[in-house]
Amino acid sequence: MGEVMANKPSTMQNIGSIAPPPEGWRFKVIFYTALVVGAIGAGIGYIEKGSAINSITMGTGLPMVMAPYFVVPRTKTARIWQGSLTGALAGVVAMLGLLLVATSRFTSKWTLFGTSFLQFLVMAVGVSWLSVAMSDWAEKRRQKVEAKRVAETPAKTLEQFPKRPRMRAPKREETVRSVRTHRYNRKKR
Repeated sequence: MGEVMANKPSTMQNIGSIAPPPEGWRFKVIFYTALVVGAIGAGIGYIEKGSAINSITMGTGLPMVMAPYFVVPRTKTARIWQGSLTGALAGVVAMLGLLLVATSRFTSKWTLFGTSFLQFLVMAVGVSWLSVAMSDWAEKRRQKVEAKRVAETPAKTLEQFPKRPRMRAPKREETVRSVRTHRYNRKKR
């Protein structure tokens, strides 16, 4: 019986054989950002007391456009697609939130949900692209300024500033410990 158990692969070996996610994809960041921004968008859409068209547009459109703005600077690979995926998930969360809190108000508007989702998905891809372009530009500009600053400052070497030995304060010889008195209780001289 011990031989049968020894030949059986452990759970950790099975988990190790599962293919890891693609390199550079930050699924936790995408999921949590979409969840939070989508919930905020659903709240905004619910609070919007105008027509259902305005509520759906604000409730799904705002999170879909804003979510890529938060995710793109935190990723390094496939930034446009990670931002677009976050926008799409935020829109789905917002739609589900709107349907959950005000079902009777929005159930007859399925076509409006579909068309607004597709329109704002295109905008989410555009915002992702723009965020990537701006992040790359800012990174290049930062590197250029950093290189210029390094080139202008003189190189301070260890020879210019040698390490000095640590000096200790001389010890005082005290025979009697002094008593600490508050400054208001001292005698006037």
